[in-house]
Amino acid sequence: MKRLLAVAGLLTLVMTASSAADLPYLFDVMKKPAYKHSVDAMLSGQPVDPWVKGFFKNYDGVAGPGTAVTLGHAPYELYNVCEAHNCGGNFLYVLFTPSGGQAWAVFTKDDHIVRYYGHPDAAKQKFLDDATRQ
Repeated sequence: MKRLLAVAGLLTLVMTASSAADLPYLFDVMKKPAYKHSVDAMLSGQPVDPWVKGFFKNYDGVAGPGTAVTLGHAPYELYNVCEAHNCGGNFLYVLFTPSGGQAWAVFTKDDHIVRYYGHPDAAKQKFLDDATRQ
C-alpha cells in the first residue's frame, strides 16, 4: 500500500511539473512590454512577410503554448506561430530569454528556412533549425 501511494504521489508530481512547464501563447506574451519591445527590436529594419507583420499587429495566426527550453545551461522560452489558413510549412519560431528581454527567430516558408531574425549565434541558430524540424 505504501508503494502504491508513493507511486501515485510521484506521478502527481511529474504531471504537475510537466504542466507547469507549459507557457502562455505567443499572442498572450506579446501583450507584455518586454516581449513586444524585444520583437520590435528584432524585426526593425528587416524584411518581414506580410502575415508575420499581421500577426504582431492583430495576432491573426495559429499558435500553441510556448515551451520552457534549455540551451546550453541557460533557460529560454520557445514559441511558434503559423500563417492562418496556410500552416503547411509557413512558421515563425521565436526564442526568448526568460521574461522576454531578448528575442531571436527563424521564419520558414513552404518548409524552407527563409530568414533568421535577431542575429542568433551558432548555437541558437542550430536550436531554431531543429525546432523547424519537429
